[in-house]
Amino acid sequence: MPVFELQIRAVLDRVSSISAPSDYSWSFVFTCGSCGENTPKPVTFDESMSVDLIRGAKVTLTIKCKFCERTSEVTLLDEPHVYSDSGEFKPFVGLDCRGTSPSLWNIIEPLTIKGENGFIFEDTEIVNQEFFGYDEDLNQESSVSEFEHVLKRRR
Repeated sequence: MPVFELQIRAVLDRVSSISAPSDYSWSFVFTCGSCGENTPKPVTFDESMSVDLIRGAKVTLTIKCKFCERTSEVTLLDEPHVYSDSGEFKPFVGLDCRGTSPSLWNIIEPLTIKGENGFIFEDTEIVNQEFFGYDEDLNQESSVSEFEHVLKRRR
C-alpha cells in the first residue's frame, strides 16, 4: 500500500497559505503498476466519492487499465491540504495507491489563496507558475511565484 504525496513549493509574498477546499476536485494521470500504461485521460475525483469493496473496505475510486485490464484502487487521504512554507517542498495531498501510481497532477479548479491578514482571494488561478492579486485589507499586491509540484512516494 504505497502512499504517494503531491508536494508543492512556491514563493509567497504577502500570502499566508495556499489550500484546497474540502470539495476540491483532484485530477491526476495514473500509471498502471502492471504494464506501465498511463490512463488515457486525467482521472478526476473528490473526497465525497466512495467505492465499496469486499469485506467492508472503502476506497475513493477504482481504475481499470485499458491495456492489461487490471483494476487498481486509490484512496484520497484525509489530511489538511494547506501549504504555508515559502520556498520549501511540502506535502499537499496524499494518495494511498494499490496497483497504480500518480504520474501527473492537473490543476482544474482554483485553489484558495489567503493573504497575510486573512483576506481570501476568490477564484484564483495559478498561470505560468504565478498568481498576482490585490489584498484589499492591506492595500498591497500579494503574489505566489515559482509555483512547482512533484509527486513522490512517501517513506
